[in-house]
Amino acid sequence: MAGQGALSLVATTTVAYWFDKRRGLALGITSAVGTAGISLAPLLVERLVSAYGWRQAWAVEGVAVWLIVIPLALLGIRNKPADLGQHLDGIAPLAGTAVDAPLTGWPLRRALRTGAFWAVAACLAASSMLTTGLNFHQIALLGERGLTPVEAAANFLPQTAAALLATLAAGALIDHVSPKAVLIGAMTLLTCAVLSARLVEPGWTAIGYGLLLGASNGLLRAVESAT
Repeated sequence: MAGQGALSLVATTTVAYWFDKRRGLALGITSAVGTAGISLAPLLVERLVSAYGWRQAWAVEGVAVWLIVIPLALLGIRNKPADLGQHLDGIAPLAGTAVDAPLTGWPLRRALRTGAFWAVAACLAASSMLTTGLNFHQIALLGERGLTPVEAAANFLPQTAAALLATLAAGALIDHVSPKAVLIGAMTLLTCAVLSARLVEPGWTAIGYGLLLGASNGLLRAVESAT
């Protein structure tokens, strides 16, 4: 829960404090890097589990959090540009305007009365449930379709590539177009990915499944953050 929810929320909120004019692109890059890390982790973990067992692999992951994630959080994060004497978008405000004025937003009660809020929330909930289920059971699922454990784990590679490209593209698009089209596209790709899971075979169909699942996740993460 902390990883899927709190960490991603911290990342997107921090970006929102630093960028305005190209916020969609900045959020797209942030989501792309996060998606790449999440998608590539199973490849490393699968090798660790095969070589040393799941207990030792779990211990290695815990140590990695202490050695990498916590120092980055303590030393690498600055809440706002003002903490470093900088400005939003790196542009000094005009004379007479507020410096680093707080972000304007909607109160929770007003947001809850909008269709956009519930559309994004419903799509994100469905994607999180389905994608997490497919990813957690990917080796077993694709194993039933004839892929070896190594081939099933390697399917995260096309997922990562597609998610990276889709997230960057969506981030740039959201700066110029309505997020509605991007949201519809993300859910359409997710539908195709879920349905195609029953048709996967070793080879191009497995790669296609990974591309669909990764692209849907990338599009949704970008539009969710920006919207």
